[in-house]
Amino acid sequence: MAAMKAVVVGAILSVMTGCVAGDAPETTATPPDGAQVAAPSAGAVALWDVAPGQRIDESTTSVTALVTRLGCNSGVTGEVNSLHVTTSASEVVVAFTVSPRQQGVVGCPGNDQVEYVVGLPEPLGDRRLIDGACRSSEASRTVFCQTDVRFRL
Repeated sequence: MAAMKAVVVGAILSVMTGCVAGDAPETTATPPDGAQVAAPSAGAVALWDVAPGQRIDESTTSVTALVTRLGCNSGVTGEVNSLHVTTSASEVVVAFTVSPRQQGVVGCPGNDQVEYVVGLPEPLGDRRLIDGACRSSEASRTVFCQTDVRFRL
């Protein structure tokens, strides 16, 4: 089921992103409650979702994310090479980048999901988990960012 979801997600990403193979620079945005969301330092934009089967509550201090490269890369997300976590009173914003794309012509069958454990700087409390890519990159224009909320109690 997870493999099928990854293929479907990847296929939708391919269609929604227009198979963009470049690694566009990221920008910084300000969420509604005023917390700054700094862009990860280097690499290609990646989206994420909460991995299934984990128990998340107010005391949670780490979350397993499934990270997927936004742009085309012949089905390979690649190495997660940058992570940025920003907290505010109402949310925890997590943004990823992944290794630069493969050189040359790349196909766009959809990229795999890479499991990554995100350590939170403090317990989650009643805050929402937010995908920072939805606020600071070309990902914001995709169906995956119709909401940037990845988890809320």
